[in-house]
Amino acid sequence: MIFAGKKVLVFGTGKSGIAAEELLHKKGASVVLYDGNDKLEKEEILKKLESRDSVEVVLGELPEEMLDSLDLVVLSPGVPTDLPIVLKMKEKEIPVIGEVELAYIGRIGLNAFCQFVAGQVAVWVQSDKG
Repeated sequence: MIFAGKKVLVFGTGKSGIAAEELLHKKGASVVLYDGNDKLEKEEILKKLESRDSVEVVLGELPEEMLDSLDLVVLSPGVPTDLPIVLKMKEKEIPVIGEVELAYIGRIGLNAFCQFVAGQVAVWVQSDKG
């Protein structure tokens, strides 16, 4: 998949969402970083981004008209796939993928992909111990 010139919404502003934004930015996509939590601070999120001048951050309710302009949606691991907004994206036939798929599709390299998966597994294992 070619990301250059595409408008991609990354759903989730945590560490993995930030990493997805950076990968997409490097691949030439126009990125919207979205989080349904309107209590987050936009400036704090922007501080985490290398590409802060070119990313749009949307917090709270996602404007309906934005859905019509999206080419792809990338869900962070903690985002439920049955949220009404995600179902609406699918209803509008916007491709919705997860971050693991993005890593593979983005062809960041086998080594980087394996490191990403290993990191996710480590997080899951730690959370099970807690």
